Amino acid sequence: MWRGGGGAAARGGREVAVADGPRFALIVDSHGLGSRPEDAKQLTTRPAADGFVVVAPMCPHTHKGAPVERAGLPNQPADAWAVVDAVSRLDGARRGIAFGGPAASTLFVHGSADPIVPCATGRATYDRVPWPKAFLTLTRLDHGSYLCAGRRGYAQRMAPVTDFLRWRRYLDQRARHRIPADAQRPGVARLTGHL
Repeated sequence: MWRGGGGAAARGGREVAVADGPRFALIVDSHGLGSRPEDAKQLTTRPAADGFVVVAPMCPHTHKGAPVERAGLPNQPADAWAVVDAVSRLDGARRGIAFGGPAASTLFVHGSADPIVPCATGRATYDRVPWPKAFLTLTRLDHGSYLCAGRRGYAQRMAPVTDFLRWRRYLDQRARHRIPADAQRPGVARLTGHL
């Protein structure tokens, strides 16, 4: 997250003033192995249309069209962090490291049968988050099939994520209270934790 106001940003090779304004949630959509940011348009345009700031960086060694290097996967968090850091600097703000800075409610989404990033890895990160958090497990789903409209788990991923974002951005308590019902479907999705 960052606060608009003050400072300047480089845009198209020139410095432009950052507009005054409220604090915005920053959503980072990180593509999967052999994919591209454009492949996730259906996931990124909806929150952007709702007023969220969405960035979808292309990772240099794991995107479609490049010689895909599985060894590059561990670098994807660093690639995403570089983008978050750059966006955070738009007003000169400095971000904390690890889980530093102000508390931020966090929603994790993970397929229980993910062969790329095991669910246990996501759970280990979840366990380290000190703030209010929830973990949405998509039962017997892989690394990203549930990201495609019409596929099993899509609705159970999209509805709680959208309501989570509405709650955090607009302080919409009705959206917050919908999250558990959005995310629970026997045999498909299960939500644990408390936001």
